[in-house]
Amino acid sequence: MTHRYTTHVRELDGFLLTALLESRGKYLELTPGVLRRLERSTEARPEDPAVETSSTADTFTKEDRQLLDLQRKHRFRATDCGSDPGYPGHRQAADLHFRKLTCKALPATAWDVGRTAALLAGGDDDLRGKARARIETFLQNLARKLEESPSDDALMSEWRGDPAVLRPVLDALRRGAITTDAGRIEQTSAQTCRARARESLPRCWNTGVR
Repeated sequence: MTHRYTTHVRELDGFLLTALLESRGKYLELTPGVLRRLERSTEARPEDPAVETSSTADTFTKEDRQLLDLQRKHRFRATDCGSDPGYPGHRQAADLHFRKLTCKALPATAWDVGRTAALLAGGDDDLRGKARARIETFLQNLARKLEESPSDDALMSEWRGDPAVLRPVLDALRRGAITTDAGRIEQTSAQTCRARARESLPRCWNTGVR
């Protein structure tokens, strides 16, 4: 497969994950999902310069925007935020702040992880990639916890924040409304990924990838 990559190894990671989930034989295949991702990545999609500025003002409070500025300054690294005397909290607080900002941004960007990452990162492409990775990890963890405990009570007790911020995200996960380049994030996604990875990864390493 020949392709001009535009987002470093993250784009390749996405292709490999999609192929892993969809391939049925002992080799990774060029599946329909991979082809769709290739088509989307090669389409000329003009950036909307108004997305970050207008949506940030509409989506976040003044306090949120101040936290976001500090998070951007430290490249979304919670440890660095917590070490900054000017940051209002320690590393765990910075983690929680990022998750809260994500939960507020998702509905404002039509539950699209790519647009959410762009909103949080502003015009910084590298920072957008870091934000996307953290958002996807957060959502995958939420999906796994929903599988383990369908009730919201346990999740809310761990959240340590306003339940009204998290609840719409949980509802969106249940509906399969949250989208990434690889498809939709749903409750079963984490379980499916683990099962397919256990089944397919050894074959890929032992036989090679074509």
